[in-house]
Order: sequence, then C-alpha cells, then structure tokens
Amino acid sequence: PEEPSFRLERVDALIAAGRLDEARTAAERLAQDEGLTAPVRARAFGALATIHVFAERDHEARAALDAQET
Repeated sequence: PEEPSFRLERVDALIAAGRLDEARTAAERLAQDEGLTAPVRARAFGALATIHVFAERDHEARAALDAQET
C-alpha cells in the first residue's frame, strides 16, 4: 500500500531482516517526500540513521539525525 505508515512499517521490517539497501531506498523516498507530514518524514530520517548505524556509516547516521531535526 502507498499509505505512509505502511511504508514506514515496511522499512522497519526490511531493517529487521537485514535488507539494508532496500530499507535505505524506501526510507530515502519517504524522507524526501515533501508532501508527507513532518512526523512521517522524521520517522523516515530516524530509520535512515538506524540503517547507517547498522552499516557502520557514522557520518551518514549523524547527517540523517541532523536532517530529522529540521
């Protein structure tokens, strides 16, 4: 489904399954969609930070968290 909350749940499931590249792609789409509400986009940026931490990309994790705050 295209419902943002379902898409966020899919991102979480992909992270849990270790499918980080797919999760990153899906989370980036959500985070960059300016038509979504700020809370949804913030959750997407949070998911991106999680993905980057699991992939040991600390700089990218910090950038995602910084973007979450704006």
